[in-house]
Amino acid sequence: MIYLKALIRGIFWLFAPFILIVIGAGLVVAGFWLQWMFLVWTGVVVIATGIIWIAAYLSDADIF
Repeated sequence: MIYLKALIRGIFWLFAPFILIVIGAGLVVAGFWLQWMFLVWTGVVVIATGIIWIAAYLSDADIF
């Protein structure tokens, strides 16, 4: 059971930044559709967070 929990946690941390990018893109599209600029900028920030997460993970720095 411990291995299953560790596997699920590992899969979550692997796909979390990509999920953030997809959610952010959805917020941007919804913001443009509803003409709510705060929703657009919130989506942009969520996308940027996902991209920074991926860049930090792939960099050679000892961040993670």
